[in-house]
Amino acid sequence: MGILDLFRRKIKDPELCRLRDLLTIAYASGEMTAKERNTILEIAAKHNISSSKFHQMLEISPDSVQDAYPITKKEKDEYLHELVYLMEVNSKHTMRAVNYVEFIAKKLGYTPQDVHEMIEVVTSSPINNSPQKKPNQWHIKSIRDFTQDEINAVSQAVVVSSQYGNSVQFTMISGGMTYIPIEQNSASVAGEIVDITKAKLLTLEKTGEIDIYRVQI
Repeated sequence: MGILDLFRRKIKDPELCRLRDLLTIAYASGEMTAKERNTILEIAAKHNISSSKFHQMLEISPDSVQDAYPITKKEKDEYLHELVYLMEVNSKHTMRAVNYVEFIAKKLGYTPQDVHEMIEVVTSSPINNSPQKKPNQWHIKSIRDFTQDEINAVSQAVVVSSQYGNSVQFTMISGGMTYIPIEQNSASVAGEIVDITKAKLLTLEKTGEIDIYRVQI
């Protein structure tokens, strides 16, 4: 083995792999915030990853770390949840971060729909709720029809199911798909074609959280 082969060798370490992915998301917006740093350290501590490993990952190239992902579904769900939670910890995210999470999710066996629904789950969950204080509730901020531009941009809208409930899968004329969960009182079933000229778009708000969307059929 030559010296160049040694340079090209990758480190196979599940702990460094996890830190690599978390740090990549943190730096997706350009700079890691103090809140993101603390969140990564909290996640690391939960998995008994030492702070020295964290600092090691800061010093080495992400490309030097080999993929080493969990095997069980429970561990994969947790891994994806942690990535999304970190992405949303500042109540905002970049498309670059979303794309990276989708990239990792695919390696774990998830679809872009799973990622977007996980984002909805994370952003809809009460954070740091005190047992003595009733958490804020989501309230309807607005209800509107889909605009003509939005209608023209969609080639098909169909109800799809997942472990998080039903969503509308919008197939875009320009390519790609977008998913928006269906409001909980809907009786729609998977496979149902949605006429978005008759559907409504709900915007929900809650103090301290970014707005979320639901489709009313």
